Amino acid sequence: AVERGPDGRALRIAGTHLDITQRRQAELLLAAERRILALLAHTAPLADVLNEVAKAVETLIDGARGAVARIDAEGGYRIAAAPSFRAEQIAAVESLANSEASAPDGAHRPGEFVALGLQAGGEW
Repeated sequence: AVERGPDGRALRIAGTHLDITQRRQAELLLAAERRILALLAHTAPLADVLNEVAKAVETLIDGARGAVARIDAEGGYRIAAAPSFRAEQIAAVESLANSEASAPDGAHRPGEFVALGLQAGGEW
């Protein structure tokens, strides 16, 4: 509510402030899940589903670029979907992901898919 003076100018404003960040994130996640499930229900090609997963990562992680990697027979990452990346960026991400410093630690088995969110500065 706005309290005004005799001249009509605002003197005081009363209201509330509510942080809806978590609620908004939950809504975004639910919308992404629905899009992905709709693609699966309509038997969309795997590439379309994986691209949607990568886009969801970008929507849910502020400033991130999303990708989906498949774990190969040697346990390394191979990018399967990265709609916001150019070919040379995909090669650089694979190289970084498979370097000794950040190589998969056996937590994933060959054939599994992993969603990645790459932040500015190279943080996963």
